[in-house]
Amino acid sequence: MAWSEQIGTQSWRVRYRTGDGHTASISGFATQRAADNYATDIESD
Repeated sequence: MAWSEQIGTQSWRVRYRTGDGHTASISGFATQRAADNYATDIESD
């Protein structure tokens, strides 16, 4: 499962669970749509 969350006034990150149960994140998305699209890509992999 991957999800997006806002981390600043104009910054978003994607968080996801790794295979060993830890939570990882990728920051630097300018819009929620971009973060959501990336989260969807992670889930489909």
